[in-house]
Amino acid sequence: MGWEYNNPKSSGFQKVPFVEQETAPGMILVEGGEYHISGFGDKDTLQINSFYISKCEETNGQYLE
Repeated sequence: MGWEYNNPKSSGFQKVPFVEQETAPGMILVEGGEYHISGFGDKDTLQINSFYISKCEETNGQYLE
């Protein structure tokens, strides 16, 4: 059994429709995913969220400008 979505009497947990995010100028979307890591006999799974990164390298000083 899970929580009821959009029911204020149950949990108040809301599920809203997905709205596509607009890509900022000069940025690239890096898709998240699941990565399998193995080393020293152990196997782990790493989950990465999607994120945006700049197309160009820049220093912290350049970013602050």
